[in-house]
Amino acid sequence: MTLYARSDITQVVVGATGCRHAVKVKKDGSHERLVVSCAVCEPLLRNDPGWSPNPADVPLTVDEQRAAEKAREQQLVMLAGAGAMFGQQAAGLASNPQFLQALQALAGGQSLPTPPIAPSSN
Repeated sequence: MTLYARSDITQVVVGATGCRHAVKVKKDGSHERLVVSCAVCEPLLRNDPGWSPNPADVPLTVDEQRAAEKAREQQLVMLAGAGAMFGQQAAGLASNPQFLQALQALAGGQSLPTPPIAPSSN
C-alpha cells in the first residue's frame, strides 16, 4: 500500500525501523507531495492523521483549509450572481409573446399555462 503525506510533511523518520523517507527537491526548490511505499513503514504511518492511502483524502494544512474556505465563499457569491441573472432572463422570456408562441409550438400546439411575471427590480 502507498501512503500520501500532508503537504507540509517533507520527511519522516520512522523510529523503530530506522527508515527515513523524504521528498525529492527540484532544482527550483519546489517538491511534490511525500509518498511512502515501504512495507515496513506503512503499517506504522497508516493511522497517523497526516497520512492517507488516497491522495484525494490527505488532510489539508491550516493554510490550505483557509484557502479552500475562501474559494467556497467566492463560488457561492458567483453562483448567487448567476442565479439572479438567470432569474431576470427567465422573467424577460416569460413576458415575451414570441417566446411563448415558440414554446407552445414545441409543445405540439397545446396551450401552456401562463407563467407568473416577476416584479421588476427597476
